[in-house]
Amino acid sequence: EPKICVRSGGNLFIAAGDKLYRWDNDTTLTLRYAAPAVIVDMARIGTALFLAHGAGTNLTRWVDHTATATTNVSSTQLRLVRSIGRRLVGNDPTDTNVVRIYYANLGSTSANIDGPVVNATIHDDAVLLATERSIWAFRPDGDQDWDLSHWGVVSSDGLQNPDDYAWFVTFQGRLMAWQGGRAVIYDRQRGWWRHAGFEAAESYGAALVNGWLIVSARPRGVEAVRLWGYNGSGWWLMAETGAARFIAGSRGDRLIGFEPAGGIIHYWNMDAARDAASVTPEVTVDSALIDGNVPDQPKFWTRAGVELGRADPADVGEWSVQLSYSLDAGATWIPAGDPVAVDQPLATVSAPVGATSAYLRLRVELEQVSGLPPHILALWAEYEVFNESVRRRRWQFRIAASDRTLTREGDLDPRDGAEIRGDLWALFDGPASFTFKDVDASSHTVRVIGLREEWTRPADLPKIGAHSSFEVVLVEL
Repeated sequence: EPKICVRSGGNLFIAAGDKLYRWDNDTTLTLRYAAPAVIVDMARIGTALFLAHGAGTNLTRWVDHTATATTNVSSTQLRLVRSIGRRLVGNDPTDTNVVRIYYANLGSTSANIDGPVVNATIHDDAVLLATERSIWAFRPDGDQDWDLSHWGVVSSDGLQNPDDYAWFVTFQGRLMAWQGGRAVIYDRQRGWWRHAGFEAAESYGAALVNGWLIVSARPRGVEAVRLWGYNGSGWWLMAETGAARFIAGSRGDRLIGFEPAGGIIHYWNMDAARDAASVTPEVTVDSALIDGNVPDQPKFWTRAGVELGRADPADVGEWSVQLSYSLDAGATWIPAGDPVAVDQPLATVSAPVGATSAYLRLRVELEQVSGLPPHILALWAEYEVFNESVRRRRWQFRIAASDRTLTREGDLDPRDGAEIRGDLWALFDGPASFTFKDVDASSHTVRVIGLREEWTRPADLPKIGAHSSFEVVLVEL
């Protein structure tokens, strides 16, 4: 089951069943308190933790530095609880249309909303409470006054999926949530939710760690639970594991998760990139579909590359870098050259592609030989749009496709006219570039962009073979 985590006093407090544990962010997990009932939620005000037990047991207050527990706090039961300043806001477990509000001395009052609270978060100096239909904003005012207002509509007919609002957070100043099988961001200017670029079959929770939003989710068509990271500009696959089906929270640079059963806690060190001994020894990054801003036009992809660089003062070890590309949206991958060893803080790895497609995906795979890795700064691809007119070298000449022609070296060409004709049309139809040797013996990577065939007497073909001439136009890539 999902466990509850709250940070307080330099430690992380973890509620599991009726037990309250304190974790020191490294190796020590200490049982601090056995509560009178299962802890269903908790929140912090000052140095005190307020433990909610749902129906049947009143609120408990725990002060860790004095190891003092106060049960039956204000003789009220809660199922979900959040804090803001010196206020506590909770949902009544027996009458879920009621929100109870507590102030400094735990005097209380209540207000009605439109259904049970699904999740809550702090945003814009208010506690936002999400129900099945609406979001309500609780704002404290002075010592005891407060305002509870209708903030917005979630859905006119209720939530879409059972896991809606599995997480509800403020990240980089923006309100984000899980709704309808996708991550969404609230657009303050337009007053609605917009897609944040990530979808999945189910999500089990999220946490903010080291400037990242880490989401636990199972993508559609996939059985394994994955950890996805959002840094404000894109989503990154962090891990594929069943060990953290439920993301419960974070402490410092640690991400905390639990298995569905078994009583096991897992944590990930989000600062491991500065430790060569614990850094992931293999890293794979895939790009999105690249279309060069002209998605409707076929392109000849000439070259692809990755820019590597490490901005911090740490030394870079040696890493093997393999670049690959895909013409079918990632179904299959083709290596672009051989692996390249990188042992410098700044490096560019590139390779020719020579393929035609409207879209291209790139993949870079880093494998540790020793030390810390360079950071992946950018993936790029160069291309030519076939109908694009730019300044570049071009060649135009005629070739005879006939029997018994001579090569440049003066030798007899072993091909007959039909074979020469077939080779020329194959170069024109094929997507790949090839090396062309000019009359001055210089070599150039080119592509055939024009090919015109002329026949002297087509009726003589059965007698003399493919005796035709070609006008060839080459362009340098």
